[in-house]
Amino acid sequence: ARLAEQLGREFWDLREQTRAPHVEVDEAVDRLPPPGTPRPVVWADVADNAGGGAPADSTFILSRLLERGIGSFVIGPFWDLGAIAICREAGEGATVDLRVGGKCGPSSGQPVDLRGVRVRAIKDDHDQDVFGMRWTMGASVWVEAPGGIHLLLTSV
Repeated sequence: ARLAEQLGREFWDLREQTRAPHVEVDEAVDRLPPPGTPRPVVWADVADNAGGGAPADSTFILSRLLERGIGSFVIGPFWDLGAIAICREAGEGATVDLRVGGKCGPSSGQPVDLRGVRVRAIKDDHDQDVFGMRWTMGASVWVEAPGGIHLLLTSV
């Protein structure tokens, strides 16, 4: 019990040093490497993590990247049953206009309108491996908007 108490207090005292850094969207965009940098940049929207119970339809990062004219990125998943239905109806290879995300309330931001979106792939029962466990994402669609902007839309 004493050792547990000691270790707990030591870890508590180190909490500020072990906390992952969090930055606002604009600051994160400011930190992006210049175009053509040969390495990926990975962000996590910790406030809209579906694994933590959020709706996964937040558009804040997508909106900011589009406003700043930044292209060539992959973003998602967006839980968006309406956009998936439009893409499934149009079929793979089709070009559609989509309103993506921002449908679950103020914490999701505003929906984003994308024109000339190409439906790249449709999968009826998509899943992903997370730490050796399979997680269903349901019916999912990969779309590409002009400028090399790729989005994953999921139904789960």
